[in-house]
Amino acid sequence: MKHAEFSSKLPAIYRDPFDRTLIAQASCEALPLMTTDRQIRRYNLQVIEP
Repeated sequence: MKHAEFSSKLPAIYRDPFDRTLIAQASCEALPLMTTDRQIRRYNLQVIEP
């Protein structure tokens, strides 16, 4: 439930619910997110490029 709440409070950089959920999970759990999408760097989380 905390991921869904966090997701609803994210800035509207991404509107896709799946992407927002991944970003929220990574943020809430302090986990890095692996992606090549540079837009995700606009959120305050650790990103690993493959």
